[in-house]
Amino acid sequence: LVVCVHLSLCRWGDKLVLVASQNVRYHSLIGYEGNPEIKLSDHSYCILERLGRARWQGELQRDLHTCVFKIDAGKLHYLRKSLDKNGLITLQSHVVRLPSGGQQVSILLLLKRFHVDRRSKYDILMETTSNILSQMPNKTCIMLKLRDQLHICDRTFKRMYQYMLAAKLVTVLTLPLQELNPDAGPCKTKRGTNIRVRCLKLLRPYGHKEIDDDYDDNDEDGPVRRSTKGQARDIERDLLTQAYEIVVQTGPKGISQSALREQLNIGKLESRMVCRVLERNNMIKGFMEDEGRQRTTKYISKLYVEQSALNLQFAKERERSEKLRLPQLTTPIDGDVHPECTLPCPEDTPGPEDLLHPKQDEDIPKDDSKELGEGQARGRMSKGRAAKKSKSMMKESPTRGSVSSPSHSTPLKRKKRGSEHHETYRLLKRKNMIIETVRNQKIIEGLYPLQRKLMEEEKQDGVNTKVCKKSIIRLTRSLAQDGYLKLFRTTVIQDGVSKKVEFVVHPSVTADDPLMKSAIEQIRFRISSSYTEEEKVSSLAQETDKGDSQSSAKSVQGKTEEKMGVEELKNFKPSIIPGLSRSLGFQPKMPRFRVVHTLLWYLIYGHPLNQSTPNESPSPTLTPESGVDDQFKVYVNELSWKRFIPPLPVHRDYGHGWALISDILISLPLSVYVQVIQINYKVDGLEDFLNDPVKQHYLVKFLPSSLKTQLLHRRKYFFSFCESLQKLCFMGLLHFGPTEKFMDKDQVFIFLKTRATIVDTTVCEPHYNLAIETRPFDRRRYTFSTPQDLENYWFDLLCVCLNTPLGNEPTYEDREGEEPDVAVGTVRHERLQYTLNGSRDVIDDGVTPGDRQGAGGLDSSFFSHLKRNWIWTTHVLNKPKKVIHLFICLSRSLSPSHTHTHTKVVLVCAGVCACTCACVCACRACVCGGKIQIFYENHFIYLFIY
Repeated sequence: LVVCVHLSLCRWGDKLVLVASQNVRYHSLIGYEGNPEIKLSDHSYCILERLGRARWQGELQRDLHTCVFKIDAGKLHYLRKSLDKNGLITLQSHVVRLPSGGQQVSILLLLKRFHVDRRSKYDILMETTSNILSQMPNKTCIMLKLRDQLHICDRTFKRMYQYMLAAKLVTVLTLPLQELNPDAGPCKTKRGTNIRVRCLKLLRPYGHKEIDDDYDDNDEDGPVRRSTKGQARDIERDLLTQAYEIVVQTGPKGISQSALREQLNIGKLESRMVCRVLERNNMIKGFMEDEGRQRTTKYISKLYVEQSALNLQFAKERERSEKLRLPQLTTPIDGDVHPECTLPCPEDTPGPEDLLHPKQDEDIPKDDSKELGEGQARGRMSKGRAAKKSKSMMKESPTRGSVSSPSHSTPLKRKKRGSEHHETYRLLKRKNMIIETVRNQKIIEGLYPLQRKLMEEEKQDGVNTKVCKKSIIRLTRSLAQDGYLKLFRTTVIQDGVSKKVEFVVHPSVTADDPLMKSAIEQIRFRISSSYTEEEKVSSLAQETDKGDSQSSAKSVQGKTEEKMGVEELKNFKPSIIPGLSRSLGFQPKMPRFRVVHTLLWYLIYGHPLNQSTPNESPSPTLTPESGVDDQFKVYVNELSWKRFIPPLPVHRDYGHGWALISDILISLPLSVYVQVIQINYKVDGLEDFLNDPVKQHYLVKFLPSSLKTQLLHRRKYFFSFCESLQKLCFMGLLHFGPTEKFMDKDQVFIFLKTRATIVDTTVCEPHYNLAIETRPFDRRRYTFSTPQDLENYWFDLLCVCLNTPLGNEPTYEDREGEEPDVAVGTVRHERLQYTLNGSRDVIDDGVTPGDRQGAGGLDSSFFSHLKRNWIWTTHVLNKPKKVIHLFICLSRSLSPSHTHTHTKVVLVCAGVCACTCACVCACRACVCGGKIQIFYENHFIYLFIY
């Protein structure tokens, strides 16, 4: 009976049941060219039917094992593998965009009869680019021209050619424009040099990347391919004996299981059994070795184990690991090694509230999942680990953020697991380097510094591959579970901008540790210097619309996750105004160092609330609801730069005299900031604060957001301040603490020395820049116990330097050591670079480093005798010289016999007040550029400045 569908529906209606032919069904799945006698397991046939149902849409392998069949990914891989080997399905790589914004690569499965190419945008662009380059002469094309032909934006083009660079399809060249296109127009610059352009050169044509199915054939070797020729087997001899002889022949280098299998011409399972039996009988021993991104087991005969490089390297690294994992006693280091020095003794004073207010502290549960090796993980690493891990949050006010931390601070004792057998030399070395770095730095912001350090070290060892971020995450989580470090996560909110930050810290560091507070404050400074007002307003708008701080953090996550710290402002483009910085109070070189030195001494030794115990760290209590003047706690009741400066926190591992650079930076008042940092561009509202007798002393971190954003533009303040610290170190007034490679400069500790020496070089022979000691110089020693001691030191240094007869016309030899005005591409003070090598050992004996042949006993590269290094002299050159007659009354009678009697004199020259020292022995140079002629008459000195 043959009827149409319409008649059948009219006759039977819903009672009609259609049963398909099993033969037709089977042939539609395997195809007419498929083998009808093929035998499939039930699970494989179910997968085949599922793909048939999906037709042209196909199914992702990720969805099959997670949602449909709910089986292990490895098991599904083997079920799918049988279908692929028999040619029933097709595989192609497919990128899935996750809800979190990330990307996940999976495999798209389709029946052969329904196969459709699913290609990404960049896949098509890479193929098009390859076709264009293959038609170009020498397979080379200018980047700008290539981008115009593709009709894509800069961002898409950059990502596309970066993908091609990673795949080694192209290379970037810089060639002269004249060679590529002589008719392009002017090919020379104004200086006469050739205009060079960036080009792409095709190395090999683009081809579709095939899915590698056989990478699981060798679980331990991965996709490492070898071309080992099979050897003839003696059938009459024992297989184990032949295998052992092959292992012995390889010597101390060893042989992998796959290479042994190829030589014996046996299968994978049989070779595995042979290796296990030999290892069980103590005839061979297996060592894991890294080859690229995979790990291979190398089997070595017991005869050569002691000579094996794998064994020696691993034993050496294991010994280092045991030393690093021993409990470390942390005791404060007192930098002052001379007990006879009398310093202001800090007093114990109770402090106000801490920056972070802990409310709850929950333990992080251990992860029960097994530790997977780098090669065996294959992306299966803890997909739900982050969700399972509970967050113990130290909550606080919305402007302060929150910190999560595990409660334990000592290494946990756990049972040995089987996965430790698969630990390689490289994996153990990476763990040791992370533990050592965390132990030295205490706090590391983000994972990128660790990744960069590991890449640099492995590059020196000759490793071609680079450690990825997932490996760093896996290693840090493993070490955190063992108790060798802690992972803190917090969201810092500053000026309406939220930023998620992750810290890798030492187990001894707690959430309310002063180091943690300093790191968070530095992040706030970076946020203030990295965002414009428009970006902050948009961030606040997104936070208001979503009503969830986590969603807001994700919305600005792309902007705030800068690896190296500071991102350039997009809308703020300052215009340079010559002379503006001087009008705001910017000081010359030596007075600038004097201001920094005075600030450091006050913060470290002279603050009235300095403490001697590291557990208390006071900070100003903020009340945002009150007036502007009530936002800051007054520490010194005087209208000076000391008014609002809080005491520095005392850190656990460092004693009296030490300070963290980031703590100093966040304590800078505005009146000091404009003296030591050059602000040569217009800052709206800055003059209003500087003209106010109280507001000019506000701390920079408490200034309005718009003003602070412009002041901290591109973090220029940070580099200028660090340069001043280096120069103080060159003068012997400061000592740097221990530093690590790739360590942020603001996380370095400094020790302020309390002794200094000035050499009286006023009696030296005239020279260009060297004060040669033809006769013994007088040496004056200073101990900085009071602020007046600092005043005396810098005033005497000013007098000696400006009265040293240096600056004569240089000879050819002298010009070789002349200090350049601008250090471009050169290293200044080369003789003094050794002083920047930080250490905990401090020698505070007042000795000045360098050759001590400059004015005042400083290094000759300082050129401290130059007037331009003490006072601005540019304005004097543009004005006519005036003769000024000054009468200065001395406190006692002077005579020519008092050859080096000094007195403080205030000179008014060219409208500028300057403090100098009148040396009554000869005619000396004035600090303003003129000359002083001194005469004596009773108790008066006549100074003529002309």
